[in-house]
Amino acid sequence: MAEKKAKAKKKGASGSKKKLGPSDEIAPERRMKLEEGVERAFDMPSQMAEEVSSSFSFQQLAEDLRDKAEDDARPVYSKFGQSVMKKVIELAKGEHKDRTGEMIELVAKQTGVSFPHRVQRYVELSVLSLRPQDKWNITMATTKEMRIREYSCAMNKALTEAGINLEGLPCGASCIGGFIEAARATSTKMRVVHTAKLPEEGYCEFSFYPL
Repeated sequence: MAEKKAKAKKKGASGSKKKLGPSDEIAPERRMKLEEGVERAFDMPSQMAEEVSSSFSFQQLAEDLRDKAEDDARPVYSKFGQSVMKKVIELAKGEHKDRTGEMIELVAKQTGVSFPHRVQRYVELSVLSLRPQDKWNITMATTKEMRIREYSCAMNKALTEAGINLEGLPCGASCIGGFIEAARATSTKMRVVHTAKLPEEGYCEFSFYPL
C-alpha cells in the first residue's frame, strides 16, 4: 500500500504543470513595447470624415440615378460604393494611418488570421467617414462570420428626398460594392449577403463569410 502511495505521489509531482509567466507565453521576437514619449492616435480623426464626405455628394448620386431602370442603376450604386471605399483606404493607409490600423496589420501578419479584422476596419471607417451621424453596430465579428447592422442611412434619406425610387432597396449595391473593394484591398476572399433591409426590418444588415 505504501508503495502505491509513493508511486501516485511521484506521478502527481511529475504531472504538475509549470506556472507560466508573460515571458513564457510570448516569444521574445513577438513582444512589443510602447515607445516612451511617442503619442499614438487610435481613433479616426475628424479631418478624415470631412475629407471623405466632402468628396462625395448624395445629391450628385441622385442625379446620376435619375430616370434609370433598376438594372441600369445597380452599376451606378456599386461604383459609388467602390469609389468611397477606395478613398477611405487611401487615407487610412496614408496621412490618416493610426495605431489601430498598425496593430491590426501586425497581428494579422503574426497570426495569419486576416478575417474579419482587416476588412472590418475599412467597413467601419467608410461608414464613419461618409455618414458620421448614422447609427450602426458590428453585431458579430468572428473568424467565420461578421455582421453589421445599420439602423439609419443618410444616403437612403437623401435619395428618397430627391425622388429616387428605392423599392427593393437597390442602394444596398453601394454598400456591397464598398465591402467588396475592402476585400480586394486586403486580399480577403469572402462573400457578402444583404440579410435584412431597412424598410422591412427597421435596419439594414450585411453578413460577411470568408471563403
